[in-house]
Amino acid sequence: MNKYFLLVCFFWAASCTQKPESTETPNAGSATTFDDKTELDAIMKVIDNETKMFFDGNVEGWRASWSHQDYVSQAWNNDDGTAAVAHGWKAINKQGSEWIQKYYKTAKSSFILITNAAR
Repeated sequence: MNKYFLLVCFFWAASCTQKPESTETPNAGSATTFDDKTELDAIMKVIDNETKMFFDGNVEGWRASWSHQDYVSQAWNNDDGTAAVAHGWKAINKQGSEWIQKYYKTAKSSFILITNAAR
């Protein structure tokens, strides 16, 4: 009986040990590199274009700058000091398109667009 008890304890202990984590990274054979400056420049280009299209009254150009997914959000500050958020592409498109049509589509904006100010 004692031999079986020791044998069971041995197998139980062996099954409780964790396998060592692999030190290999996913896609370790891939030569792909990530260049922070290139990626940041690409992101800023999209943001600058979205803002330009918005204030130029170009609804289609503005829409092309957005991901049309349910997980996107847009936040803005109001004149009275409050803030608002639109969640999901449908809400962003509705709010943004109406705003562009109302204020920027028919007349040029009186706002001055400043780009690359912080770079």
